[in-house]
Amino acid sequence: MRRNTAGESVDSAQGAYAFGLSGFEQDDRRMGTMEQLRRRGKAATGMLVGLVLACLATTVILLILAFVMLKLQPETGIIETSILVTYALSCLLGGWYCGRKMERRKFLWGLLLGALYFLLLFLVSGMGDRAVQSSLLQSLTALLICAGGGMLGGMLAR
Repeated sequence: MRRNTAGESVDSAQGAYAFGLSGFEQDDRRMGTMEQLRRRGKAATGMLVGLVLACLATTVILLILAFVMLKLQPETGIIETSILVTYALSCLLGGWYCGRKMERRKFLWGLLLGALYFLLLFLVSGMGDRAVQSSLLQSLTALLICAGGGMLGGMLAR
């Protein structure tokens, strides 16, 4: 037996009433938890789909870029810039999708997508070569471009 705030003893089945919660309020509290779980699932699904969308956009743009490089044979600086623009456009698209799926703080979801995209990019490029060949400045630049593109995409989502 427990005692409520008035000092009366109540059994465990009525314990919720001791704290002033009716059956409806308990249901509301449970619904709040279910709503939170639903939102987390929606966020995870939106982030995953946005990341896949960004990767697909990267693949398509890089294939087009490879064809253009084959035909025009541009300088190295143009190629590096084109790759960074590809990252920005892909993150913009993925951030836009995430922003469309989220209800609040869309720019933060886009920023997170850009950071996850960079992390995925960094891990994939590291698997190809054991020694990561990019310098710290190039990696930081790519991170800022990916995060910025994703954040911009999130801001543009309505």
